[in-house]
Amino acid sequence: YALSIGSRLVWIIEVFMSLLWPIGAPLAWVLDRGLGDALPAIYSKKELIHIIEEHRNSKHSDLDRDEERIVRGALTFGDKVVGDIMTPRSVIVALHIDQSLTSGMLNTLRKSGHSRFPVWSKSQDEIVGILYWRSLVGHAVIGKPVAQLCEPKVYYLNETDRLDDALNAFLRTKHHLFMVVNEFEEIQGIVTMEDVLEEVIDKEIVDEFDQH
Repeated sequence: YALSIGSRLVWIIEVFMSLLWPIGAPLAWVLDRGLGDALPAIYSKKELIHIIEEHRNSKHSDLDRDEERIVRGALTFGDKVVGDIMTPRSVIVALHIDQSLTSGMLNTLRKSGHSRFPVWSKSQDEIVGILYWRSLVGHAVIGKPVAQLCEPKVYYLNETDRLDDALNAFLRTKHHLFMVVNEFEEIQGIVTMEDVLEEVIDKEIVDEFDQH
């Protein structure tokens, strides 16, 4: 009822404006000269999200539901940490570096739906490489050792790292899979570019192979 009430009480404001004009006008001039004609409006994340939600609920807004969801996700994903979105260690499909590929192993890797597989050495806390599915497709790899096929570059994130830092790490290194460790450098899981993008768009990206 703000407009209807305001229209009835506007005369009170006019009275105060008239009474305070001798003081208000010079003060406004001094503030304009000292601070500029207009001060920039700075909003908190919470205020921006509230503005977006008001647009979504207004029939006069041209902001659709998908745009509102993406803007809200972009404003909030940086508040989350890697540990919130990682795939846990218990369900990671990993290979030992001394293994040789068999047709059964290839079938297992294919059915997992993943494109990258961590390779471990002495223990599963010691990741020494990443095996890429693209390195296997179209090549005679049966019987070849994993050590010969995997790439040695492995990147790590701490489970307490924020998602905006994780996204910057993905873009900087051009690698889309990072191992997640805790404060004792123990493997806790993996996180991918897809995991972070899901938080940005505030919607899960599901394909036919997703199980977790």
